This record gives sequence, C-alpha cells and structure tokens, in this order.
Amino acid sequence: VALSLGTTSTTRSSLIIPQNYLTSNDNYTITLRVFYTNFPSQFSTSSVDLFIEPAMPVIILRDTNRAFRRSFSLQLDASQSYYPINLAQNLDSTHLQFRWTCMNCPSSVNGLMLNTSVIMFPSNTFSVGQFDWLLEVSYNHLTSNLLCYIVAVDGSPPIASIQALPNNYVNPSSKLVLYGAGYTDDATAVLMYNWTIVQQPLPSLDMERDNICVSGPYHPE
Repeated sequence: VALSLGTTSTTRSSLIIPQNYLTSNDNYTITLRVFYTNFPSQFSTSSVDLFIEPAMPVIILRDTNRAFRRSFSLQLDASQSYYPINLAQNLDSTHLQFRWTCMNCPSSVNGLMLNTSVIMFPSNTFSVGQFDWLLEVSYNHLTSNLLCYIVAVDGSPPIASIQALPNNYVNPSSKLVLYGAGYTDDATAVLMYNWTIVQQPLPSLDMERDNICVSGPYHPE
C-alpha cells in the first residue's frame, strides 16, 4: 500500500513508497506495527532506519563510442543530461554545470573546449587515433562522471578498439563479454575480427585499479 507520511493501518503487509517521495539527504525511520484487529493492544513492532542518498545528475551523451572522419567537424552533445529531482518537478536542466576533459588530446584540442553541454570541433582538428574523454556533470556539489571515446579515421588500415571494462578483475564463474569494433571511412569495406587470448603473469597485489567506469554496454553496428 502507498502511504502518506505518518501512520496508516492496512490489512496488507507491503509498503510502496513513490519515487522522489522521500527527500535527499534526510533520515527516516519506518516502523511496522502488527496487531490483531480484535485485540489491538496485542502487537509487536519492527523498525528500519533509512538515509536517502542525494540524487545524482544523469549524463546522456549522444553519438560517442564511434569513429568519425577527421576531415569532418565533430560535435559532442550532452544537452539531454538532467537532474532527476528537477525532471520529476518538470524543471529544465539549464542549471547543470559541464566539464569536458580529453585524457590524451594535445593541448591545442583542450584549448578549444568550453564548459557547455555541447562542444564543437572544426574539421581536421584531430589526428588519426582514439581519443578518450571524461565528462563531469554537476548540480551544486553533486557530480556524475562518464568516460567515453571517439576514433578519428583517415582511411585504411582500419582502427581496432575494445570497449573499456569497469575493472580488470573478473570472477571465473561469470560470463565475460568483450565488445570490439573496427573503424574505417570506407563504407564498402568488409572487416574481419581476430581475437587472441594470451595468459600473462599474475599482477602484483599492490597494482593500482582503474575506478573510472564506462556507462552502459556498447553494441557496434
């Protein structure tokens, strides 16, 4: 049963709390009291304490994790990103702050970036290769991160790429799926894919782990 804040009696044992009903950064105590309808003085209770985490900005970045012809201009568009609480209240997301960082671009590329939801690069800005991007979207002091990539191509041979994993540690009993892709600006080319698995020595125990995750699976066309 969905309840208003306070106390309500019902014959059902479940409680449904609507989305965005409990406010962020607040503590709540929810108590269940069970009693006989004919003998309400005979009862027992159970309680649970909840802390409602802050709602984080949701990043929607269009048209990335792909190849593009470097002789064309490039647009990276995160304008559909939003803050969930404001979306529920039908408010726009113009108050969001954006910060773009290219992890392996030359300084000339980073100098072209503005902290806006959409950034544009003129043709021939990039050399051939893969470029990794970190996008940070903030609302007040709350920040979400997204790691993505784009691949600049200029002809053959094709460029190979494997989607990054959240980390390099995998349970042996779990199924592992790796998403690879080959990129070329030749629309008539038929690409072949060859995977090789080579066992390597165990890493040291103090090996640093990468905590940056790619958001969502990438399925090449």
